[in-house]
Amino acid sequence: MTLQQQPAFIHHLSRVKSSQKGAHRAQGGLEKDPAALAAARFPPALTSLGPPCRGVGKQMVSPVSLGLAALAGVLLCLATQLLQSAEVARLRRELEGLRAECGDRGDGRSLDVSPALGNKRSPSNTLPATPHWDPLHPAHFHHREPERQTLRVERDSGSKLRHRQRRRNSLIHLAPTSYQSEGDNTIIHWQKIIYTGQSFEQNNSTITIKGNGYYLIYTQVLYKDRTFVMGHVVKRKEQNRQKEEEEETLLRCTQNMPEEQPFSTCYSAGIYKLQKGDIIELVIPRNSATIVMEKDSTFMGLMKV
Repeated sequence: MTLQQQPAFIHHLSRVKSSQKGAHRAQGGLEKDPAALAAARFPPALTSLGPPCRGVGKQMVSPVSLGLAALAGVLLCLATQLLQSAEVARLRRELEGLRAECGDRGDGRSLDVSPALGNKRSPSNTLPATPHWDPLHPAHFHHREPERQTLRVERDSGSKLRHRQRRRNSLIHLAPTSYQSEGDNTIIHWQKIIYTGQSFEQNNSTITIKGNGYYLIYTQVLYKDRTFVMGHVVKRKEQNRQKEEEEETLLRCTQNMPEEQPFSTCYSAGIYKLQKGDIIELVIPRNSATIVMEKDSTFMGLMKV
């Protein structure tokens, strides 16, 4: 450093010392005056917003906002309660409809809709709740055709069963109306007492078979004759055969007649396979035989088995 520069340097040092002393005095005054210290720490732009507080950025909530929020919560609760009441009323109406429907069907059991009403316990004598039946619902049309098919099958099965029962349960029961001698035989004329089915055709003393199958033949004759032995035979002959030697004997019944009281019953029965067109006839191989004409004493019958 030259001699010319030393006075300027000394002057600069004196100015620096003076500024440091002024800063120390100002700091001491700020420590004594809190308001001045706050003004020095916070610029005017920040002090205009109000005094500083802890938690900068949080805003105070007004009582009006709190009241509006509480009112909105109460209204929401009321709306929920109203919706629940409407749902319960709808379920009760459906329950009454289902009970009425069960009453019309004659079903004494009650329906349980407690799960729909919030009750999880289900009594043992109740049925689970079912949805209301709507005839216009698409599911109804979806299940309607199978139901029709089921009913059609049941109806066809029932008609076939009835037809089969009529065919199997063909029955004819005969009682005598008169009898007469024809050569060495006595022929009984019959009348129908019971007749079901379409397997027989009766004509005076004969019965014509109208269908192939197995038949039960039963006969009974109460004789009132002093001939020591009485009896009858049941013969079968085909429709195109007229000769006696071509007839077939199916049943034969003989009975000894008592001398003092000449009354005796002769009963015979059997199952035979007959063909369509066969002719069945009961013949007493005695001329001018005497029989009892009561329907509980003398009778004849056939039944298809």
